[in-house]
Amino acid sequence: MAQLQHQANHDVLTGLSNRTVLLNRIRQQFERREPTPFAVLFLDVDHFKLINDSWGHGVGDQLLVAIARRLTHYLDHRALVARLGGDEFAVVLDHSRSPAQVLALAEQLVQVLGGMFAIGDREIFAAASVGIAYSSDRHQDPEAILREADIAMYWAKQHPTGAKVAVFDQTMHEQVLNRLALETGLRQAVRGLERNQRQVRALPGENHNHQLRLYYQPIVELKTRAIIGFEALLRWWHPERGEISPELFIPVAEETGLILPLGSWVLQEAIQQLQQWHGHLGQSSLIMSINVSGRQLFQVDFPDQVQQLLEQTQVPPACIKLEITETVLMGASTAITQRLEALRALGVHLSLDDFGTGYSSLSYLHRFPVNTLKIDRLFVMGLVPEQDQLTRTMVALSHGLGLVAIAEGIETEGQLAQLTAMDCEYGQGFLFSKPVNRVEAEALLWGSGVGD
Repeated sequence: MAQLQHQANHDVLTGLSNRTVLLNRIRQQFERREPTPFAVLFLDVDHFKLINDSWGHGVGDQLLVAIARRLTHYLDHRALVARLGGDEFAVVLDHSRSPAQVLALAEQLVQVLGGMFAIGDREIFAAASVGIAYSSDRHQDPEAILREADIAMYWAKQHPTGAKVAVFDQTMHEQVLNRLALETGLRQAVRGLERNQRQVRALPGENHNHQLRLYYQPIVELKTRAIIGFEALLRWWHPERGEISPELFIPVAEETGLILPLGSWVLQEAIQQLQQWHGHLGQSSLIMSINVSGRQLFQVDFPDQVQQLLEQTQVPPACIKLEITETVLMGASTAITQRLEALRALGVHLSLDDFGTGYSSLSYLHRFPVNTLKIDRLFVMGLVPEQDQLTRTMVALSHGLGLVAIAEGIETEGQLAQLTAMDCEYGQGFLFSKPVNRVEAEALLWGSGVGD
């Protein structure tokens, strides 16, 4: 009987209290009616799905056990620690701590749960985000305060400043509602794509969904201003909100997994568009640069998807550049490395995007089969003659490693002149053209407007 009762009240994996016990504790705290509010902390492990995808669920489970152990060792008997499921934990603190003490404790937990964990013969890097909610008269049940702590945690995880701890307020609730509306709209747009793919296919670039479209920004040879290719860029026109920035919807797509059908569609659409330009316009050397999500690389069959498209279209593999970010390389497992090598074996080129903004390391450039470095626009926007050493070093680094340099965000003739003097081979930016639709891109190929 005692064993059954223990199983009913505790999480099987970690041995912590479960959700039922947590909600009962919160209910008891409400009943005490203390003048000082108590606090509920909601903790979530950052990028836990990537850990599972990279190392397997067994390693993920061991990491959760290690995190639970750190929590229980750090917190005293006044706190109830519970696992809610997956990588989510919660802590109930009593009335004895002031808001300042609660905030300090949450920040300490971020430190405690951050860093390396020894899991078997591996070292796994982990980080956590924490949301805090305080009890008040507006809470009608335990789920309400837990939900507010969850909302605060989500805000902390998504905040652009990198804040790892947040205290709930009503504006966060409104932001979450806006985010849910964005996700709902994106799901509807993706369903439109999927319906369209089941119907008779239109010409590349003319999908009937009318919400999700590909635009193309020219990549030019800096010395001649000749277009050598395009970067395919996804754009979303919402039927009510108009154009929605990729900076808003791409993170939502990544988090929800919608990036997989989106990425698959972009890959197919971009390669088929290049096939058309090669054949109909006689531009047989034109390249297409396509952004690839880390989630796409976690797919075992991703190299096979690329190979199948290349065989269907007969596009030369060397005309395809797949762009990956430094963040993807930072957490790359052996399996990811093997997929990158498989892509290179197909003859596809790999480009390291936004170089210099993330966790830049020469070891990445030696370990992974990269062909091209894309220098981020941040290092181009501020180019002045007396402050160009960092950009000059990046270009020299790419040449020293036998890589090609592409500068992003070129907007002025002065920036172009400096980059050309550095022997940076290629670039893109508004000086040459903003991202344009298929018809406008073809006009640029015919020489109408490049550099005007």
